[in-house]
Amino acid sequence: MNLTNIFGLVGALVLAQALDSLQLNYLTAVVLLILSDEFKNVRARARLFPTNPVHVLSEKQFKKEFRFSKAGIPRILRCLNWPPFFRLGNRIVFSAKICLLMVLYRFAFPSTLSKVEIMFGRSSSSCSLIISHGISLLYARFGNRLLEFDTELVLQRIHLYKAAITRKSRHAATHCFGLLDGTLHKICRPKVGKRVRALRNKNNIQRAVYNGHKRHHGVKFQSIVLPDGLIAQMFGPVEGRKHDTSLLKFSKLDEKMALLPPGSYVYGDQAYPVRPWLLSPFRGQNKTMEQRKWNRNMRTVRTSVEHGFKILTTLWAHLKYVPAQKMFSTAVEKHYVVCTALANMHNCVYPNQVSSHFALSPPTLEEYIGIYHLIN
Repeated sequence: MNLTNIFGLVGALVLAQALDSLQLNYLTAVVLLILSDEFKNVRARARLFPTNPVHVLSEKQFKKEFRFSKAGIPRILRCLNWPPFFRLGNRIVFSAKICLLMVLYRFAFPSTLSKVEIMFGRSSSSCSLIISHGISLLYARFGNRLLEFDTELVLQRIHLYKAAITRKSRHAATHCFGLLDGTLHKICRPKVGKRVRALRNKNNIQRAVYNGHKRHHGVKFQSIVLPDGLIAQMFGPVEGRKHDTSLLKFSKLDEKMALLPPGSYVYGDQAYPVRPWLLSPFRGQNKTMEQRKWNRNMRTVRTSVEHGFKILTTLWAHLKYVPAQKMFSTAVEKHYVVCTALANMHNCVYPNQVSSHFALSPPTLEEYIGIYHLIN
């Protein structure tokens, strides 16, 4: 018998003696026990009181936990033009600042809802609803532009992008404005529950999202990284077993490129074919010296697209927490696209590694979000 059982037995004996001394019957004792438990629950709920991290954390701690400074949060809210307060159907009332802070805190680290509950002093169920509401708002604002292709942003700054890549590639590509590549977003091994009843062979989903090259389950996204560090497209998700050329076909990028000025190109690796708007390295063993020199000059440019993926998952480390990436219980697509939009906004305030590599400053936060404001 361990100490817990001993203490429990002693407590039961003490309670029985107290009931005998007070001459209480069984019904009265049960009522008192229920009231004591309810009082404990009330006290437990009373420990949670809403707190604002802006007033609790220092500037250094705040920037570490939320990726933005304290002065940057009101600036983002002014650009997003959110109302001061939100009210959900279950009568949960919260401010726009708390909603944005919860989304940032949720994605900055692979934290659980219990940590969000401690940080903001709200129940985990309320935190979940507030975070979901904030993600839906951001996805509605940036989702279509990132999934399709941000032609408005490219058209405004395409001359700067071409000049930056021309300078960095030593005039190897004079009309290239972006870098194209695909990435595998790792997820849990999908487990099909009772909700998906139309599938006869449920193992097909596991086979579809399994990537043999990476030896992991995942979904693929196609991205176009610009020289100022912004991501102009994040198309997906597509089954993890698909090749990058399949993503290129599904994204219908050729139709979007037709909206740009003639002679505008994007650059991809050897997995992509050559198109009138797509450049790729020279292939084969018998390359000339000029072709080898061209590949070498463009290699330093193409690595920036890999840096863009690294920056995205470093800023929002929750994306790397594979146990939280579940297909049928988590909005994997929304989370990845929303984190891409947050990474772009972060780059507008704090220029990232890609921007420094090309020596090209990104647009201001007001300019970047203002494009979507005019369109939507």
